[in-house]
Amino acid sequence: MHDEVSVERLNEHTWVMTEGTGRGVRHCYLLEGKEQAAVIDTGLGDMDVVGLAASLTDRRLLAVNTHGHLDHIGRNHDFERVYMHPADEAVFQEHSSYEMRRAYLTGRFRSKGFSQEQIASEEIQDYIERLSRLPRRENRLALRDGQQIDLGGRKLNTIHTPGHT
Repeated sequence: MHDEVSVERLNEHTWVMTEGTGRGVRHCYLLEGKEQAAVIDTGLGDMDVVGLAASLTDRRLLAVNTHGHLDHIGRNHDFERVYMHPADEAVFQEHSSYEMRRAYLTGRFRSKGFSQEQIASEEIQDYIERLSRLPRRENRLALRDGQQIDLGGRKLNTIHTPGHT
């Protein structure tokens, strides 16, 4: 079992990579510069964000998390560098835990109308277990308000907007 994945090119150097459908959809953005490319958010974890991004660009990849919720940090472990505001560290730690991920994923199936019997099926339990056990890697770098990330001819400007987490 895997979530549906789609890619839409927004312009010559920008793509949206979408994981899932309907209410549980997650968007990850790929912003390409001349020297490197940034993946904005890494999804829930089912989509191979690095593999998909590498099929769209040959630039060196880095990731930026808009915040620490589990549906934005799922594939952080695949990146050498992940930028995230330090205020989200506690949320990141909680949302990357096995217990939190398992509870969230189980609840996601319930909210989509799956019965307890369906959720207990081997296919769904394998999916939940796989995404609950994603590795955590200490690859986060502090991203501060006003900080700029230069991708080579394309600069990302950081604006800290607390409130969601």
